[in-house]
Amino acid sequence: MQFKSNGRVTGAKFFKDSVEGKAYDSTTVYVEVGLDERSGAAKGSATTGFAWGDSGNYQRIKHLPFPFEAELTYELLTNGKGQSKQVLVDLKPVKQA
Repeated sequence: MQFKSNGRVTGAKFFKDSVEGKAYDSTTVYVEVGLDERSGAAKGSATTGFAWGDSGNYQRIKHLPFPFEAELTYELLTNGKGQSKQVLVDLKPVKQA
């Protein structure tokens, strides 16, 4: 299941290398998310890292001034045993007026 949301991208990093003979190629994007204020024990926001494909995705956004607003497309995935995770599948910077 996919869904879209607008958000503030605060950072990004990539890793492309080989570790003990196994190749790795990934990008992580950090997005500002609200803290759960319902309990009264938290307020404000924090950043959460989302996997976003390979290092080519980092190359698409590295020139942008951080932080920036973006339209984010997520996919909700599960292993079938109950726990699900959100994966970032697309990011489109939103032009500021």
